This record gives sequence, C-alpha cells and structure tokens, in this order.
Amino acid sequence: MSSTRRDLFHWVDYLLFTLSLASTLIVGIVIAIKDRWTSESSEDYLMAGRKMNWFLVAQSVFASATSSTLIIGLSAEFYYMGVVFIWASIGLMLAAAFTAIFTVPKFFRMRFKVTSAYEYLEYRFNVQVRMLVGFIYVIFTILFMSVVLYVPSLVLSQVTGLDIRVSICIGAIVCLIYTSLGGMKAVIWVDNIQVVIIIIGLITVLIKGMMDAGGFDKAWSIYQFGKRTAWDE
Repeated sequence: MSSTRRDLFHWVDYLLFTLSLASTLIVGIVIAIKDRWTSESSEDYLMAGRKMNWFLVAQSVFASATSSTLIIGLSAEFYYMGVVFIWASIGLMLAAAFTAIFTVPKFFRMRFKVTSAYEYLEYRFNVQVRMLVGFIYVIFTILFMSVVLYVPSLVLSQVTGLDIRVSICIGAIVCLIYTSLGGMKAVIWVDNIQVVIIIIGLITVLIKGMMDAGGFDKAWSIYQFGKRTAWDE
C-alpha cells in the first residue's frame, strides 16, 4: 500500500479506533463476569432480564438500525439523489413510530412472555410458520451482515492501508466476543456507546464540512448548483 493512503489516519485516529474496540470488549467481559455471579438464566442472557432502562433500550434500537449501510450508504444516496431521498427516511420514521406505538406494547400485554416475534408467530399460527419466517430472516441476516461488515471494512482499509479481509475479521471477532460473552445486556450497553460515537462523529463531520465549504450558505449554493434541492424529482 502507498504511504499516502496510510497517512490518512493520524495517530489520534488509531488511538480512538483502538479505544472504541477495547471498550466494547471490556463491556462484554465485565458484564459476563458480573452476571456469572448473580444469574445464569437464559432470560438474563437473551433478554437482559427484562429490566433494562427504556432509554438505553431505545438507544440500542437506534444504534442497531443505524448501521454502516445507513451512515455511509445513506450519505451517498443523498449526495447522488439530493433531498428527495428524505422521503425514504420519513417512511422509516413512520414505520418505527407505528411499531413502537402498536406492535411492541402488544408483546408486553400478552399473557405469556415471548422472546422474539418468531415465537409469537408460533403461538398465533403454528410452528411451521415460525420456522419458515425464521429461515427467511436467517438468510436475510446473512446477506445483510455481509454488507454491514464489508462497508466499514472497506472504509477502514482505504484510510489505513489495512487489508480488507483483516478489517472484516477484526470487526467480526470483536462483535462475536462481546455479544457471546455478555449477551443482550452487553449489546445494549455497547450500542449506547456507539450512539455517542455516531452522534459526535456526525456533528464533527457536519461542522468540518461547513467550514471547508465556506459556511452554510456556500455549502447550500453548491448543493443547489448540483441540482440536489428538488423535493419531487
């Protein structure tokens, strides 16, 4: 790899990247050790004991939905298509609101506790429906996670010169370790850490982009010049 590509990452970037990976591993290990002394039930492992704070859970859902495909891919779509692509985002927000208001409360009001939507399908219909939908989701997840791992690994390899296969392995191994050790509780806490990183990163990029463009007015004029301000095209 050329030195120019490696120089894109400063030592501070390497430090922050290492700390973000280390923090996820530490959270998983600490929770695994703590829960081993308090409880070993499957409900604690898979459902975090159903005792997590609602705000932490909401942040975790947000982080899970805001994957690399959304952060990187959505930015590219907005650049290519313009603000008209915001209608897709509005649709996602409406779907999330509908789920939060009507679907999720139904699970809590059920006389029997379920751990997944697939278990509910078995109660509502039969085990064949549960297995079919579960199989479809497994296939979808395999394909989806391939993209989710590939996209940030591609970016990391571009700015560090690291082989993309090594980048993919690093991300996959870290996720497997903290998830398998700490269970759902570790996933929720790590997701909350990632939400903070995402928000800080987006705000930083926004401010830096505006400064490099010469201010908001200049950036918006460039956006208009590229014909990306139409809402109905």
